[in-house]
Amino acid sequence: MPSVRLQSAYIVELGTDVSAKKKDGSTTLHLALEYGYVGLAWMLVEHSTSVSTQQEDMSTALHLASHYGHGDLLQMLVELGADMSTQMKDGLTALHLASCYDHVDLAWMLIECGADMSAHNKDRLTALHLASANGHNGLARMLVGHSTDMAPEAAS
Repeated sequence: MPSVRLQSAYIVELGTDVSAKKKDGSTTLHLALEYGYVGLAWMLVEHSTSVSTQQEDMSTALHLASHYGHGDLLQMLVELGADMSTQMKDGLTALHLASCYDHVDLAWMLIECGADMSAHNKDRLTALHLASANGHNGLARMLVGHSTDMAPEAAS
């Protein structure tokens, strides 16, 4: 059986519109990420599929990569200019999702690339709140430590 990468290249060669949207706004890239076809997602991004297209819930490829723990792809999306501050309808950012699902390495990567640790969702919760509420103590400690590292020096 041919590899997903080879099959994906064939789809593009046939002239398939890989940026076409379903009724819910999802594209082939969104579906590839949701169902774990990381090879297909890589190929779609390499073939100029927009990394900022939003689904009906306002999620982007970056949200899905963060939710499902696809670190290499998340890094590629950030390098291609994916907006880390984009919020879904419920106010979740990619950092919120990494925190909800205990993806410590992805949360660290997002923070190192400039994700806003103080961003609030619709319930006024930050990534730290979500990590703590979900029992992800290691991630919560990392977030606290990172926010302490970034705190302004106390006035003398």
